[in-house]
Amino acid sequence: MSPFFRRTVAIALSGALLSYALIPAARAQSAAPDIRNGGPQDWSHRHLIYANPDTREEAVRKGTLAFEEWKRKSKDPRFAQQVARKQRFVEPTQSNPFSPQQLQWFKRNDRNPPATGQEVHRDWSNVLGGVSGVGKAGVFPAKYGASFASADCADFIVYPTASAGATSTGQLSIWSGALSGQPSAGQTLTITRTGSPDLVLTARTSLNSGFDFQIGTSLAVTAANVADAIARNGGTAGVTATNSSNSVTISSITTGPNPNINIATTLSNVTGITITPGTGAAGQPTIVAFNQLYKGACRTSPTQPVPATFWSYNTGNGALVQTSPVLSLDGTQVAFVQGTGTAGTGATLVLLKWSSAAPGTVGVPTVPTTAATNAAYRTCTAPCMLKIALSGAPAPANTNSSPYYDYASDTLYVGADNGTLHRFTNVFGDIFGVPTGLAPAEATAPWPVAVISPTSPGNILTSPVYDSVSGLVFVGSKAGATSGGRLHSVNATSGAVLSSGQLALFNSVGVRDAPIVDSTAGKVYTFVGADLN
Repeated sequence: MSPFFRRTVAIALSGALLSYALIPAARAQSAAPDIRNGGPQDWSHRHLIYANPDTREEAVRKGTLAFEEWKRKSKDPRFAQQVARKQRFVEPTQSNPFSPQQLQWFKRNDRNPPATGQEVHRDWSNVLGGVSGVGKAGVFPAKYGASFASADCADFIVYPTASAGATSTGQLSIWSGALSGQPSAGQTLTITRTGSPDLVLTARTSLNSGFDFQIGTSLAVTAANVADAIARNGGTAGVTATNSSNSVTISSITTGPNPNINIATTLSNVTGITITPGTGAAGQPTIVAFNQLYKGACRTSPTQPVPATFWSYNTGNGALVQTSPVLSLDGTQVAFVQGTGTAGTGATLVLLKWSSAAPGTVGVPTVPTTAATNAAYRTCTAPCMLKIALSGAPAPANTNSSPYYDYASDTLYVGADNGTLHRFTNVFGDIFGVPTGLAPAEATAPWPVAVISPTSPGNILTSPVYDSVSGLVFVGSKAGATSGGRLHSVNATSGAVLSSGQLALFNSVGVRDAPIVDSTAGKVYTFVGADLN
C-alpha cells in the first residue's frame, strides 16, 4: 500500500449500505486442492481475507458441519494459502519440534534478540521487454507455485509490462572481441543501458559467480567465464553473450539500432573489437513470465540467469497491460485487461493460453494466435488468446481496475474508468478441476452495472472484490468532478448498487485501491487518498 493512502474506513457487512443477500454459489464436487499443495496467487489474495482461518485439525475438532464447510472453503486458493501460512506458524515440523508461534512465546521476555542482519536483499531483476518495458507502480504480478509451503523450480511469475506491444523485426546489435592475454584481477567490463543500472562484471582469481568471472587456466576458459557472467546477469542491461575459443560475442536481446546500450572495459589485451549495429524495430511483449526463480538447484548451468524467461507474448501492437493479471486454478491460462495508449482506451479482456513450446524472449516476443470465436478458444492450440472488448460504444478505458476471478463460479469482475462494473462468465472453462466446456462471454443485463453514472466524469473504479458469503462485489471510486470517492457494493445477481456517503473530497484522489474484504469477520476496509486542501 502506498504511504499516500492514510485514511481507513471499516464498514460492517450489514445495515443500509450492504443489505445481505445470501446467495449460494454453484460449486463443483471435485476433490479440493490440498492446502499443502500450491496454486495461483495474485493481487486479490491480500484483498479477500479470512481472519484467523481454522487449520484442518481445528475444523475437525469443531464437528462434521464445520469440517465440511472447511473442505468447501479449501477449494479456493485464497483460503488455502492463508491456512497454509497459519499452519507454518502454529505447527511444529519434523526438523523443528517447536513451531514459530511457540518460539515467539518462549522469547517474549528476551530484551536482546539476535541481530537479523540486512533486511533488504537484492534477489534478482530483469528487463520487462526489448527497450521500453517499464512496468507500472501499483501493479502486481500473478504467481503460480507448486506449493504454498516451499519453493519449487517449476514456480513461475507473470508480469504485465505496461509498455506498448511491438513485433521484433530486423537484426540484433552485436559487439565482439578477442582476448589476446589474460586480464588482471579487479579489471572490469561495464555494460550500460539507458534507464537501467550499469552492469559491472569484475575479473577475479577465484570467484566465478554473480557479477564476478574467474580468470581461467587458458584464454578460452576466461572467455567462457566472461560470456557466462554476461548471460546470467545481462537481462538488466538488455544483452546476452556467447563465446568461441578466446572470443566473446555480446548481442542485444532485441532488434533495432539499440543506441542506448554501451560497452566499456578496463580488461587488458582485448583485441579485434567489431560492432555490428542492429536494424529494424525492437520487439516488446505486453506480458511476460519468468521461472526458475530461486538460486541453487533451479540454476541449471553457469549461463542460466535467475530468473529465466518462461514465456513472452505480444498480445497486440500498441496494446498496453496496465493492471494486474490473474491465473486459472491450474496456472495454464492468464486473464488480463489491455487497452491502447496511456489512457487505456478500448479496454479488452484477454484470455491467454501459454505454451513453453513457443515461449519467445523478452526482446523477441511471440505473437499468440487469436481464436476466431469465443467458443473456439476452448480448443485452440497454445499459445493462443481470445479478446473480448468491454461492452460500450466505444469500449471504455481501464487504467486502474485489475480483474477479480471467482474460482467457484468461473466468473470474472472488472471495473472501468467510466464508472461501470463488468462481469464475464465461463472465463477459464473450469470449476475446481471440472471442465465446463462453455464459451467465455461478457454477461448481459443487468451487466454492465453503472456503479457511478457514466455521464459523471472522472469516476475511475478500483479493482473489485467479490464476497461469496454475501453475494456482493465491493468496489471503490475515484472522486470525480461531482461524485465518486465512495465505497460501493453491487449485488452479483440483481446488479443492485448501494453506495456509502462521500469518503473523499472531490479535489482528492478518492478511493483508488481495492477494498479489503474480511469474509470471516464480515467487514470491509477501504482506503482513501489524502485530501488535498
